[in-house]
Amino acid sequence: MSVPIDNSQRSLRERAEALLSQAEEEGLDLAPNEIVRLVHDLSVYQIELELQNENLRSMQNQLEDSRDRYARLYHQAPVGYLSLDRRGMVQYVNQTFARLVGWEGTDLIGQALADFMAGSDRETFLSRFRAFFNDPAGKSMDAFFRGRNGHAFQARLTGRHDPDSALLSSLQPRLLVVVHDISEQQALEDALRESQVFLQGILDSVSSHIAVLDHHGVIVAVNEAWRRFARENHSELGQRVPNTEVGANYLDICRSSATITTETSVEARDAYAGIQAVLEGRLLTFSLEYPCHSPDEQRWFLMTVTPLGKNSKSAVVVHTNITERKQTEEKIRDLAYYDSLTGLPNRRLLQDRLDVGLAASRRLGQHGALMLLDLDNFKPLNDEQGHAVGDLLLIEVARRLTGSVRELDTVARLGGDEFVILLGGLNADPATARVQAMTVAEKIRNALSEPYRLSIGHDDESTEWIGHHCSSSIGVVLFLGRETAGQKLLKQADAAMYQAKAAGRNTIQMFEVTG
Repeated sequence: MSVPIDNSQRSLRERAEALLSQAEEEGLDLAPNEIVRLVHDLSVYQIELELQNENLRSMQNQLEDSRDRYARLYHQAPVGYLSLDRRGMVQYVNQTFARLVGWEGTDLIGQALADFMAGSDRETFLSRFRAFFNDPAGKSMDAFFRGRNGHAFQARLTGRHDPDSALLSSLQPRLLVVVHDISEQQALEDALRESQVFLQGILDSVSSHIAVLDHHGVIVAVNEAWRRFARENHSELGQRVPNTEVGANYLDICRSSATITTETSVEARDAYAGIQAVLEGRLLTFSLEYPCHSPDEQRWFLMTVTPLGKNSKSAVVVHTNITERKQTEEKIRDLAYYDSLTGLPNRRLLQDRLDVGLAASRRLGQHGALMLLDLDNFKPLNDEQGHAVGDLLLIEVARRLTGSVRELDTVARLGGDEFVILLGGLNADPATARVQAMTVAEKIRNALSEPYRLSIGHDDESTEWIGHHCSSSIGVVLFLGRETAGQKLLKQADAAMYQAKAAGRNTIQMFEVTG
């Protein structure tokens, strides 16, 4: 390698050559001082040359170290690097990509990158490569590679133009490509998708309506039961049903429903407050029972709201149809408080109504009346025609009794052919209240004494009609406030009823307090 000579070095050489040439021509010997100075200058020049050589060797070592570091980074990078010409042929390649496909790096030079792709990905790559080559900015291509060693992997290719080939017109355009092995990422994504499908399958198998809300109350996921109920509600109720699909704000839906006066506006207000409290962490859980009736049926639901997870500001809302449970509870309540044959209040509910009536009488200063009646001619019908016909008569008696009193009054069945009527709101004056009570009792006696025509259906679908005449004996007792206990009033009415029977039946007897 030639060493460049600066101007000071050149003048020193020229001066030395000139002195030597003159001495040779003139046959003169150089003066000692000239020789000493010349030797000194040459020695300095030699030292300068040695220092320059040392600097050059150091710079060369640094350049080689830098090149080695770059080569190590290039070949040991966690991604593959390629340089492709416009035909898709490999120009340069690092060892990472070579290892992925199981080739030596030098053996890949001049090969088509598409030849390492599997199946339809090869054709897809070839069809898209020209556009990718011409404008790679912001684009990527995914392809499935299969190497010589049988190793298969999914890769994502991103690229940019080689700036050197753009600067030097003599070079053909090249595309610098980065190859990311995304097999592990793809496997994780596939596992995540499978997990999501699995979890969605579990959600969809649940009959309750389930939605997941983010911290703003926006619906981010629902199950099939939720979607199906939304569709059914929309078809039944039309435009009155708000959108409850993914992306809708469920808190806003509850809040807007609370501002509209409907049978569920109070429940909507409570639901809004409860959901918000769970989302904000002020409640661990919230539940609410509410009606949601359709034009075709009476329905009830239980809404529960719980956090999605520990320290989560998301929540899971579950609506469970509890109509069957409500109906069962209603049946149990009916069995507990109503007569199964006539549907009238039974003795237990009568006692509650009587307590309320006594309290109202005391509060308002108005009289009330308690009547107890017994059918006069029931047992012969029951014995001769059977219990089924007897039951028909009792049902008809219950119908006539309820039709003879006001809605605020109570008609109850104690059992057998005994019935009780509770009247409230009678006059404060005892004499007037007595007349009012006796008027109602007479109306009842007349209604029950009307002839009965009972129909019996037979297995051959024929109908048999049975006529019957039945009167009643009625005992009446007045009350004001809680001067007399409910059970004592029943006993007094019962005593008056037996007086009516003793008086010849089909009559009314008022209970009179004896001294």
